[in-house]
Amino acid sequence: MFADGLFNVNLSESVLFIIRIIATVVGALAGWFIADPITRLVYRLVYGDAAPDSLLFGSKLIGALAVGAAVYFFLPLSWGGGYGPGPGGGPGKGKGDGSGKIGSDGADPKNNQPLKSFPGNQSAGEVVEILIIRRDNYKEDKRFYLLKDSKEPKSLAQIEDHLLALVSVEVAERAERKEDQIFRISGAEKAITLDAVKDKFKNRSPRIDVRPIMHEDSIGRGKKDNPWEKLMELGKAYEIVKTD
Repeated sequence: MFADGLFNVNLSESVLFIIRIIATVVGALAGWFIADPITRLVYRLVYGDAAPDSLLFGSKLIGALAVGAAVYFFLPLSWGGGYGPGPGGGPGKGKGDGSGKIGSDGADPKNNQPLKSFPGNQSAGEVVEILIIRRDNYKEDKRFYLLKDSKEPKSLAQIEDHLLALVSVEVAERAERKEDQIFRISGAEKAITLDAVKDKFKNRSPRIDVRPIMHEDSIGRGKKDNPWEKLMELGKAYEIVKTD
């Protein structure tokens, strides 16, 4: 229901990766051609003679590699989230060992703390920790979320179903809906409203405390309408996550 319309971040990252590769090739070619006259000029100034071919070839090769590498690793092609195929972004390896494992505690590998962890309702309720998976773990299936102690990522719709199940509610079939009655009690036929679902979450004991967790290299970090924001919107829709 509220999980519809999740964006596809993979397309943007793929485009950035292609742009970075093209820029790297252009940079390498520029380094190759620029190194030639510079080498000739410096050699003539120092030795008063023409530079040998072997020296020219070596200098051009080094120039191509140096400029190409500089473009590949340092060209800024992100929207605030450190993206790119080099370390810490994009389709390549992010921070960590690249093994694709996600710690059950949502900790950042550098300081053992999550980069971003919403404090939740600070209650003694049942905490539902939901991690935004790392880019290296994304399989292009729109499953961006991982419940704590779970091994398989879930889509936003699956997260919504999981949360609703905690209060014995499910999204009603279209044929069962009446105006704003888009939910139903599990196993029952009568549809109920969103406000009724909010009341069930509010009155549940212990109450639900949704706690999203984001890594430094989580998928979509720094982009508009990213998985973190979508999860926060879902939590706010059911009033099970604080907004301040």
